[in-house]
Amino acid sequence: IAQLERRRSDDALRFRQAIKRVLESGEQNYIQLSFAAKTCWILESEGTPMTIEGISRAAEKFQWNVAGTDVQNAATFLKKMGLIKLNQSTNAGA
Repeated sequence: IAQLERRRSDDALRFRQAIKRVLESGEQNYIQLSFAAKTCWILESEGTPMTIEGISRAAEKFQWNVAGTDVQNAATFLKKMGLIKLNQSTNAGA
């Protein structure tokens, strides 16, 4: 980030803010972050709101082994990050 600050300070600031949001969202391990990234990718690819079950089915198409609770936790994390909106207790949206 220090190198980026010298060349592109606006991008460096965005990275610092993103890192701060991740740290403030609570303890996450690399597996949880991986599920969150996969969930985000699926939602962006579909371009439409999806249920937790729909996201899990989409993940299976890529042979990603995720349980409903993994996707729910990922969706909750992505909501905290301001990346998605949760429509109902069982739905996620891009």
